[in-house]
Amino acid sequence: MPEERDFLANHKLNHIRRYEEMIRNNTTCYFDVDQFEEIIDYYMLHNKTGKALRAVFHATEQHPSATSICLKKAQVLNDKGEPREALGILRSIESIEASNPEVYFTKGIALYKSGNSEDALDQFRIAIRIATDSKSEMISNIAMFFEQQGKLDMALNYFHMAYNEDPGNASLLYDLAWCYERREDFEKSSRYYELYLDFDPFSPSVWYNLGIIYNLTGRHEKAIESYDYAIAIEDDFSSAYFNKAGILANMSRYRQAINVYFELMELEPGNEEVAASIGECYEKIEKWDEARDFYSRALEINPRYAGAWLGLGMILAGQNRISESLYFVKKAVELEPCNPEFWKTLGNIYIRLEFSGRALEAFSNTVKLDPSDNESWLIIADIYNQRKQTAKSAEILEKISEGDPGNTLVNYRLAAYWLILGKHEKAHNYLESAVKRDYSMHHEFFNTLPEGSENELLKNMIKKYKANRK
Repeated sequence: MPEERDFLANHKLNHIRRYEEMIRNNTTCYFDVDQFEEIIDYYMLHNKTGKALRAVFHATEQHPSATSICLKKAQVLNDKGEPREALGILRSIESIEASNPEVYFTKGIALYKSGNSEDALDQFRIAIRIATDSKSEMISNIAMFFEQQGKLDMALNYFHMAYNEDPGNASLLYDLAWCYERREDFEKSSRYYELYLDFDPFSPSVWYNLGIIYNLTGRHEKAIESYDYAIAIEDDFSSAYFNKAGILANMSRYRQAINVYFELMELEPGNEEVAASIGECYEKIEKWDEARDFYSRALEINPRYAGAWLGLGMILAGQNRISESLYFVKKAVELEPCNPEFWKTLGNIYIRLEFSGRALEAFSNTVKLDPSDNESWLIIADIYNQRKQTAKSAEILEKISEGDPGNTLVNYRLAAYWLILGKHEKAHNYLESAVKRDYSMHHEFFNTLPEGSENELLKNMIKKYKANRK
């Protein structure tokens, strides 16, 4: 019952407060073994290993023969990264606590962390075998240990074992769903979340998690529906509002997204990201004044919010006020110098201003931060070609082609660059590969060439390929 749980929670907090007062005042107070165990568990739960170990020291002073305190000490040492010391303690109490599954579970953890995985699994098997009254819980604890270690396949094996042992335990469905989600097996994850909802259809967190998975797997309408359920159950679920609005915006349903963001703004009026997101939606539908108002509101909340500075720059760029936009985009880059998209935007502004040197610097920073951005590499190559450094252009795109040989645009550009450099055979090979993959892009080849440098052989090849397509 809730009243009983509250009483127990307060009771525990009382002796934890009393213990901390003892430490602060450097005095001595008596605590029984159960109380010390609760104090140690409290610190371990809150990842305060040092304080947990100190509590073990005080507990051992008052109860030197308590094997349960020795077990707690071994658990703390495991958490502290000292499994060999934990094993020494466990071996000393193993014969006394032979019927205690926690001893074998803790020993299994210590062995696993010491690199003895096979011996660890043996200890886990013993722990499961003798945990007659709490077998499912013990199996689940082993699963959670492997999950914490990032061994998701092992964790899933144990979670499935626990669920087979206790199929009425809905929390295990949640654990399975979450573990599959971490493994990016979204189909199975969504299935177990849906099974969980059969037990508890009013769980906002599960509806929220389902929304994330549906969105990741392209089921956007189901994602929106899931977020709606989460919001209906918990009407101040800010993250559900935010994610729902984000999906609507990504689907170009900007006005609907704005309405959801307005609902969220009522809950979080001081959230600069929400204000900026509204500004971005207005920007997309070219409501420049409204967009400017909300980006400005975001900066009133947080003058260092880089996204709002970028947004103000994009509004001006959208109105072809390129010179004015430069200040705002540079401010965004200054605030977030490790954001490749900001550098890329700055590079595009410089391109429109015909500042090729500064554009080259901006795009170079983009690819340093995100080497997989082929679009930026293509622009860098184009700038070098415009500067009559075509060999450098070809070198850059050859590297991209090695990793992505089927990139048609890269192949068209390389065909043009090698033709400019007089390497006709290379130009022919790249052009042949490109036209076979996508004839419709052949204009990229001609647009890259300087006027009058077309090669009749290559032009005839394109004409021939066009004729064969009819």
